[in-house]
Amino acid sequence: MMCLSNILTFQTPLKRSSAVAQQMIILGGKKYDLSKYKYAELRDTINTSCDILLLEACKEEFHRRLKVFSSLFNCLDFETYSYT
Repeated sequence: MMCLSNILTFQTPLKRSSAVAQQMIILGGKKYDLSKYKYAELRDTINTSCDILLLEACKEEFHRRLKVFSSLFNCLDFETYSYT
């Protein structure tokens, strides 16, 4: 019978498929690709996840989108868009 200390120290490397390995290369070492997530999915993931790496990736993606939105918003010329 195995004791608990043997179970906790026994670690086998996870076998990854070639598709997962290729995706890791494409993502540049990042673990999650959240660029296709909707804002609601990001929000729900942030509010329900306990995975620190996933939360950090969601935070980075949210801030990336905020910067893009801010730069687009600042580039608009509001004088040409009059609603009166």
